Amino acid sequence: MNGSLLRGLAWVVAISLTGAAQAGPAQAGRLPSAVLDAISNSNRKAAIAKLEVVASHEQDPTSKAWELLYLGELKRLSGETGARTLFEEVAGNYPASGAKNAAVLGMALVDAAGAVASGNTRSTLELIADENVPDTMNADRWLLIAEARKADGSVAGKVNDAAGKATRYAQSDTAVAKRVAKAVAGLTASQPAATTGDGSERSAIEAIRTSLREGDLPTVTQLTTAFQSKFPTSPHAAEAQTAAARASAGKPPDPTRIAVLLPLTGQYAQPAASLRAAIEQASSSLGGAYTVAVYDTAGSAETCVKVLQKAVIEEGATIVIGPLTKEEAAQCAPAAQLLHTAMITLTSSPDVVSAGDQVFRPTPSSEEQVHALLAETFGRRGMRRYAVLHPKTAYGENATHAFADEVTAGGGSVTATIAYEPTTTDFTSVAKQLKGKAFDAIFIPDGYKNVALAAAAVAYQEISVGAFQTPKGPPAVPLLGLGGWNNDDLVRRGGAYVQRGIFVDVFDVHSLDPVVAKFVEGWLGPSPPGMLDAIGYDALLLAAAALGRGGDAAEALTAVELTNGVAGTIGFDEARGARRSWRLLTVTRAGIAPLPAYVPPTELPE
Repeated sequence: MNGSLLRGLAWVVAISLTGAAQAGPAQAGRLPSAVLDAISNSNRKAAIAKLEVVASHEQDPTSKAWELLYLGELKRLSGETGARTLFEEVAGNYPASGAKNAAVLGMALVDAAGAVASGNTRSTLELIADENVPDTMNADRWLLIAEARKADGSVAGKVNDAAGKATRYAQSDTAVAKRVAKAVAGLTASQPAATTGDGSERSAIEAIRTSLREGDLPTVTQLTTAFQSKFPTSPHAAEAQTAAARASAGKPPDPTRIAVLLPLTGQYAQPAASLRAAIEQASSSLGGAYTVAVYDTAGSAETCVKVLQKAVIEEGATIVIGPLTKEEAAQCAPAAQLLHTAMITLTSSPDVVSAGDQVFRPTPSSEEQVHALLAETFGRRGMRRYAVLHPKTAYGENATHAFADEVTAGGGSVTATIAYEPTTTDFTSVAKQLKGKAFDAIFIPDGYKNVALAAAAVAYQEISVGAFQTPKGPPAVPLLGLGGWNNDDLVRRGGAYVQRGIFVDVFDVHSLDPVVAKFVEGWLGPSPPGMLDAIGYDALLLAAAALGRGGDAAEALTAVELTNGVAGTIGFDEARGARRSWRLLTVTRAGIAPLPAYVPPTELPE
C-alpha cells in the first residue's frame, strides 16, 4: 500500500471523528426526559424496561402519553407484544396530548405487519402528517408507501420519493437505517438509476461493497473512480476512498481470516495476554478452520488504526476482534466503519457502537450490569431503599448514576450516596456516614479488595451487614455489587461481612455448566480466566459463526446465535450490544456460588 493512500485513509478517519452527530425525532425538544433517555439508550431492552417503570408512575397526562407512545414504538421495533395496546391507550385516553396522530399511525404500522399496505391502513399511512411523529415510525410508514406505490405500478419518481423519505427518517436509528436501506435497495433495483439523489448513491456504494466482498478488485477500482467523480460530497465518499485503497493493495477479503487487535505491550499487556489465550483456545476448539492473526496495538489509538489498516487492506481480514480500551476504540471503530469491516470491540463503553453498523460490543457496560442486578434485588426481592458507597472513578460514578436513576424511576430511594478516593484503605469515615440512615442494602460498585475493607468498616460502626448481626440491632442488610467482586479472595478478605452479598457477572469460573467447565479445564492463560477472557472466547465463536454464514459479515453477526458461549453470550441485539443470560452470584462461607432462586415469603392467613 503506497504512502499517499495511507495518508488519505488517515484523513478519512480524522474527518469521521468530527461528524458523528445523530438526528433525533422532530419534536425532541418537547419530549419528557424519560423518553429522551430511552431514545438515546443503545440497549433497547433496557430502555423498554426503564420506560415501563417511569410510565407506570407518571402523574402528568401529557408526559404519560408520550412515554406510552415511545414505549409502544420501542416494543414495535423490538418485535415485542403489546405495542398496539399502548398505541390504543394513547389515542383513546390522551387525545389532547399531541401524541394521538402518532398513536394512530403506530396502530396502522402494527396492522400492516410489514406487508404491502392497502385500504384503510394505506390511507392512514398517507394522510397523517410527518410532524410530531417518531422518526422510526415515519421511516417505516414511507417504506410501506413506497412498496404500495411500486405494487400499484406508479412511476419511478413517486416510488423513489417515498423511498428517499424512508431513508432520511431512518437515519435517526442505526438498526432501522440498516433494515430500511436493505429494503429500499431491493425496492429500487428495477427502477431506472437517478442521476442524483440517495437512490443512485446507495446503489453505487452497494455495488462497490459487493464487488469488494467477492474479490473483484478491478471492478472495485472502476466503481470507486466513478463514484468519487459523480458523488464527491456523498456521505459514502470516504468509504469509497477506503475501498479504492483496498483494491490498490491487491488483497481481496479472505472469508476465513479474523484479525485480533490487542495491547500486547504497555500497561494493558497482562489482560491482553489473557485475552489472547482465550481467543486462541476458542480458535483451537474450531479445529483451525479459520486463520486468527493477532496484532499488537501497544495501547495506542494511532497504532490501533495502523494495524487495523494492515490487517484489512494488506492482509484481507474480514472480521476484527478488538481493540480493548475505550481510547483505542474511539479511533479504530470509525476506521473499521469506513473500511466496511465488521468489528467486535472489547471495550465496555456503550458509545462505541455509534461509529456505525459495522461495530459490535459484547462487553457489558456498568449500566447493563446495574439493570441486571436491580431486576433481581428491586424487581424480585422487593428491596426499595439503598445506600451507595462508590469510588471517585468514571466506572464507579457511572454505575452510581445508573443505579440511582433506575431505583428512583421505579419508586424506590437512595438514602445515602457516599464517594471515596479510589486509593482509600481506611473506610472508617465513609462508614460513619451510614449511621442513622435507613436502607435495605448497600451497593458498592468497586473491586473486591475495597469491598472487603468497606464491609469491615461498616460492621465496625455496629451496622449489621452480611452474616454479621449486632446483638440488638435491626436485621443485617446485604451488600450488592457488580463484576468487580468476582474473585475468590473476596471471601477470605471480607469474612462474615461480605457473606450473603449479591452481585452480577457474565462469567462464573465455578459454574457446573458443561460448556463453561470445559473452557476452564482447557485454560492455559497466565492467571485464572475472568469475565474479559470469557467474552473474548465468545467473540471468536461469534466471528467464526458469522463467517460460516457467508455474505456481509456485519449482517451475519446480527443473525448468529451461540449455544456454546461461556460468558452467557447469545448474540447481538438491534443496537449491536450483546444479548445474554446473566450470572447472579452470592458470597457464602465456602466461596462464591450461584444465587439461589428467590422464594417470596408465604403470606400468613388473616
